[in-house]
Amino acid sequence: MQLEAILVAASVVVATAFLFRKRKPSDLVAASTPVLNGWQVLIQWVLKPDRANVLKALQDAIQRRPDLIDASFFRITLWPFLNLHILNGPDGFQTMFNHRATDNQDASYRHLLGNLLPYPPEDSNFKTIPIIIQTQKSEYLEKYAQEYIIPSMVNFLKSREIQMIDGTGTIPDLVEAMYDLICKMACESLVGYTTGHRQDFLDRLQDVVSRSDAENLIKRNPLHIIAPSFVKKEREAVFEEYLQLLKEIVNHYVANHQDVLNLSGPEKKAYKDNDLAESVIRALWKESIDDFDFSTFYTSLFGLIFAAVANEFVVASLYIMHLSKNKKELELAREELGPVIEYLNASGAFEGKEKVEGFSVKILEGMPRLEAGVLETIRLGMVGFAPRYFEDEVTLKDGTKIPKGLHAWYFLTLLHRSESLPLGEPDEFNPSRFIVSSQTGELKAVNPITNTSAITFGYGRHPCAGMKFALLQIKFLSAMMLARWDFDFPDVDLSRMPLSFVGTARPAKGAAKMIFRKRF
Repeated sequence: MQLEAILVAASVVVATAFLFRKRKPSDLVAASTPVLNGWQVLIQWVLKPDRANVLKALQDAIQRRPDLIDASFFRITLWPFLNLHILNGPDGFQTMFNHRATDNQDASYRHLLGNLLPYPPEDSNFKTIPIIIQTQKSEYLEKYAQEYIIPSMVNFLKSREIQMIDGTGTIPDLVEAMYDLICKMACESLVGYTTGHRQDFLDRLQDVVSRSDAENLIKRNPLHIIAPSFVKKEREAVFEEYLQLLKEIVNHYVANHQDVLNLSGPEKKAYKDNDLAESVIRALWKESIDDFDFSTFYTSLFGLIFAAVANEFVVASLYIMHLSKNKKELELAREELGPVIEYLNASGAFEGKEKVEGFSVKILEGMPRLEAGVLETIRLGMVGFAPRYFEDEVTLKDGTKIPKGLHAWYFLTLLHRSESLPLGEPDEFNPSRFIVSSQTGELKAVNPITNTSAITFGYGRHPCAGMKFALLQIKFLSAMMLARWDFDFPDVDLSRMPLSFVGTARPAKGAAKMIFRKRF
């Protein structure tokens, strides 16, 4: 009897705990939601002798299920307590990327990357995004190009040409070379003036940016993604070093530019900032360094530099590789290069000038094939999941309810490799799918943030604030390489590239060897 009483009491406690437990948002998802057993797909993929990309296997499994393809919302189960809630189709797309309930992107990416990145106060993006957009105006982009991007690119090309043997040069790994180059250009463009062009500041900034990059953290130690709590101190040490460096940079600027910080009225409004860091410092400045909001400053700089480096170097590298494998597209892209070559020759860029003049962003605006090629490269390379956090309950058009507090995902592969893409053949590199005719009959690239064929630079309410700066770097870098070199990648197979930890497909380390020959 005593044992029975204990069992009854225990049952009551368990039942009570179950009934009054704190319910998670995922518990509120309708039981009728279609389900794909993702773990079965993974096991079948592992056992397959000739394994393709794991996301391709997942895509194929979904496309064999009409109930999933037609659903606006379904669930992928990976383990008993791990589910991915997937928004799908046109309604899911619009809800995911253009609904006010998904505006909290910090919460979205915190769920994806955990403590791999530092996160800002909730309102800091509202303070800094307008500043970032301000520094993407043509006058700023032209300044970045003339003072930093073009000279850095010229130095890169000439330094590689010095090492040529019998007219042929080799870059052991273009992906790594592009990372170093773009990191240098981004740091100099966005922070160079504020540092007083001090090389010690810029070298330390490039180093800490590289060490705090999520991909590099995971490469050094897989525990960062497998068991992040075990290596939390290592990440925190890197981010603390980053913050300390930015504090030194702010103090350096304040000590040397009190006259600028003391401006008021029309003079303050008329002052033209020289880089992003100066813009943010002036926007956050109150009366003294004691009142300065270092957290928001840190977030602004980290966010844009991280975005500029983490994605751009992969896109720039892959675009050049795609062109090397597609001679027709290579020649079509080169046909647009006349204005770039003319400007480079007239500016004396290859004659050793530290700073060139006369650059206009209009030079790149007349190159739709080049821009469409960049967008097509992003479509083929971005094949992971995009996360969104729902701050409010949302009801889809078919009546499906997305619970408040749910982290949902959009499977980019279903969109980027869809048979319904313009011009079809989703596995083929075809920039023409991103080219349209304007009202005057001129060809132009589609607007990335209103295009629904691929998520390249965000969409709708969630565009990439640094899109213009990113396109400037990628397009000019690509244009200069196309104009200056012929190239080949003997070891690259673009149809079979491993996935990185941040959702991009790229060649394995050391596989992107580039052979080049000088054109002029």
